[in-house]
Amino acid sequence: VFIPTSSGIVAFSERITIDEFIKRKMSGGKAIKYSVEKLGGVLNSVYMLKVAENGAERKLVVKVFKDWYGWKWFPLTLWALGTRGFTILGKARLEREYALNMFLSNHGINVPKIIYISPREKLLFQEHIEGVSISEIIRRLYRIKKNECEKSKLLKVIRYVGREIAKIHNLGVSLGDCKPENIILAPSEKIFFVDLEQAEIGGNQAWDISEFLHYSGHYTLLPPLNVVSDIVREFIYGYLEANGKIGNIKKALSPRYVKVFSFFTPPHVIFTISNTCKSLLEDYINRESN
Repeated sequence: VFIPTSSGIVAFSERITIDEFIKRKMSGGKAIKYSVEKLGGVLNSVYMLKVAENGAERKLVVKVFKDWYGWKWFPLTLWALGTRGFTILGKARLEREYALNMFLSNHGINVPKIIYISPREKLLFQEHIEGVSISEIIRRLYRIKKNECEKSKLLKVIRYVGREIAKIHNLGVSLGDCKPENIILAPSEKIFFVDLEQAEIGGNQAWDISEFLHYSGHYTLLPPLNVVSDIVREFIYGYLEANGKIGNIKKALSPRYVKVFSFFTPPHVIFTISNTCKSLLEDYINRESN
């Protein structure tokens, strides 16, 4: 069995380490300088690979899908018990990351290009996406005091995110881990989706919306509620503009989902998110019925 990557066809039985990948696929047999840097926390098996190539530095992201890494997801599985299930086994997460990356890419969604894959070693090599995470965009929105021009610019990005998530949902896909940290605004002003190991065909699309909105409300201790409303409004407008399902938004507001995020999103922020969504949906339904 063979699978395609941007570096060519790879046998499903392929077994290659990071060092072997550099020697065989990037150096042409020559000695080159490279470094490997761990990204994220202790339980995060994602690495930045920096390689000196033709006088420049090339960055790749290497994901290691070991079964022990499932401990990252085990507490989340308990936390979301009865609401959302998570895929824990490394092989299954690797398969999802690869398959959904290729599927979304083939349908015009911006995702990191897969450079190489080693199924036997459970390694995935992807291009590194330069840019700013949407979580940082949201933090900037919370810090803005009087710069309305900058605020308007950043809110347009949130609207853009809503549209892109709706496009993904309309392909019959749920992202599964739709935190703002996993969405990148590139210098080209395109939105990229990373960390697709929990994505799947079908799945729980309402979870994606609920997770994005409630995570957006916990990046500062006391977020300005008017800005919380602005973020919710632009996201929902973007989602509906791209023909996102209104039923997904309604489900995202149900107690089944809200209880999960109440552990880290303050009650008054949850209340603001809920009220803003309900008001927007009521206005939208009224306009559509006239």
